[in-house]
Amino acid sequence: MINPAKTSEASIRDKNGKLIAAQTPTQVNEFISAYMKVDEDLFLKTIYAKQNEIDIFLQLNPQERKKKIDAIMGIDKFEKARSSCVTLTNELRQEIETRQETLLSFDLGVLSTQIHELGKILSR
Repeated sequence: MINPAKTSEASIRDKNGKLIAAQTPTQVNEFISAYMKVDEDLFLKTIYAKQNEIDIFLQLNPQERKKKIDAIMGIDKFEKARSSCVTLTNELRQEIETRQETLLSFDLGVLSTQIHELGKILSR
């Protein structure tokens, strides 16, 4: 994509020099968007980088570079959501275990006897 404010002419040529898209930056931008099947915003965020930012990006270690790419593409939001889901799942499992322990602590034989005795008391 080309910034129309900075350039008045633009063109795209194939490897043999044949003109594919030309004349204005807008036409070139439209061609790139259609050819790559991405909108301009996505292109600018994920494919295009200013020359001075490339050097900084390349100097990052692989882990930092991955974090930066994830942030640029918005993938970090999915990681936060995944992490929240894992936390919630663990909390729900703990709650289920607690409730199961409570249920297992009841002696059904004793409860049945108590219900039977209360039934006798009520019938008097």
